[in-house]
Amino acid sequence: MQVLVRVDPDAFNELAITGNLLRDALTVLAATTWWTRRRLGLTEPVWNLVGLYSGGRLLAPPG
Repeated sequence: MQVLVRVDPDAFNELAITGNLLRDALTVLAATTWWTRRRLGLTEPVWNLVGLYSGGRLLAPPG
């Protein structure tokens, strides 16, 4: 997400913040994945990119 903000500073400006940390984090993750696929022309499945971005720990317990 940090790379995305450097490349396109306005990438997240249209996302609504709900105050629910889990929902907001998943929204940012989904937006990053969508943007990456669109910008780079990737056909990689969305969940592969989500796994890459989350280090494979999306559903892992904290810690």
